[in-house]
Amino acid sequence: MDYNLNGIYYEIFKCGIVLPSMGLLILVWSKFWNSKKRKKIEFLFGIAALVLSFVMTGNYLKKLNNVEIIKCQGTFFEEYNESKHFFEREYTFIDNKGKKQFYYLDLFSKKKIFSPAFIENDIYEIYYDKGTNIIVKIEKLE
Repeated sequence: MDYNLNGIYYEIFKCGIVLPSMGLLILVWSKFWNSKKRKKIEFLFGIAALVLSFVMTGNYLKKLNNVEIIKCQGTFFEEYNESKHFFEREYTFIDNKGKKQFYYLDLFSKKKIFSPAFIENDIYEIYYDKGTNIIVKIEKLE
């Protein structure tokens, strides 16, 4: 099968570049080099952001090396634009048991994976990574 793993790569980019950059900015703002003027709370937040970025990047790299693709069929229910993830959307599908399933797809990968808009009540076959619920392929069923 031909899966598009750009969504996982995007998560690695966010955790490996964006988050540590923010952590470094917070550290600079805390004046960590000057023990007399150092802002302790900002210093701790900067360190926490750097540690979190390393842990999350390592986690996504591990997932990338051990991708576990799951396939399921579902009826498209809704698209949630204000996802908890930066530049990602949350898509809700209802499986054949009537249970809502939530999947994620970043705005950049969506054009490559499934460019038309999802149509409510249409049935799709969704391929996603088990650990992250990031969509790697979608097919519309007739």
